[in-house]
Amino acid sequence: GPTKTPHEKKMAFAAPVQVVGGGALGTMVAARLVQAGVEALLVVREKAGSRPVTLVTATGASEEVVVPVTATPHHRRGRFVLCTKAFDAAAAVAAHCDREARVLLLCNGVLALGALDVETIAATTTHGCFKDAAPGRVVHAGVGRVWIDGRGHDFVDDFRRAGLRPVALDEQEMTDRLWRKLAANAVLNPLTAIFQCANGDALPQAQDDARAVCREIAHLRAILAPGDNESVEEGVEEAVVEEGVEEGVEEAVVEEGVEEGVEE
Repeated sequence: GPTKTPHEKKMAFAAPVQVVGGGALGTMVAARLVQAGVEALLVVREKAGSRPVTLVTATGASEEVVVPVTATPHHRRGRFVLCTKAFDAAAAVAAHCDREARVLLLCNGVLALGALDVETIAATTTHGCFKDAAPGRVVHAGVGRVWIDGRGHDFVDDFRRAGLRPVALDEQEMTDRLWRKLAANAVLNPLTAIFQCANGDALPQAQDDARAVCREIAHLRAILAPGDNESVEEGVEEAVVEEGVEEGVEEAVVEEGVEEGVEE
């Protein structure tokens, strides 16, 4: 697209945050931003208007937030947080964003996304949330972090205001974190389905299987990105023991979220 003037760049960074995706993660992020006084709206497929969202914490406390909802973004050149499924990401960007848009990729599977015709900023999260049976209720059951490529400093500021605990990373750190996310998902998703248990209860039942999956992912990374990381295997295995110990259970997988996963 055309080069932006300094004024246009300033306006782009000041634009409202438009969260695309009405699943648990997108709804939670939009509600937390609105609750903190950040100008934000939720972009969904359904009819526009406003949506009362009840956020429920892990302790059962609840609070209602009225989130502006739209089926079409207010600013196609503005700032977006993409919370769709990875296979819907390209279509969502094409439907809602102009080439001048800035898009924070907060969907799983960022490593598998092809080039998108907008400025993209990689991110990943270990916040755990799921939609309750009651309409408009989202349970924010696991308070994690949001790792964001440092080029998205404006998103970091807004997420910090919203209490979402963002961490700015450089490009290599962000790549490492995305591979760790892939490892944690590859280990946890099948194990929790097999054992019908929460994330934190899965590893003790299948540590050898978890390590085998991590070794396979490390091998895959070594093929796809040779020389990317000298200690690939150790780094990926740490992903399943690193992101937050809770009651003695290994880290990456605990912080990874709740039994229902982070998205609808």
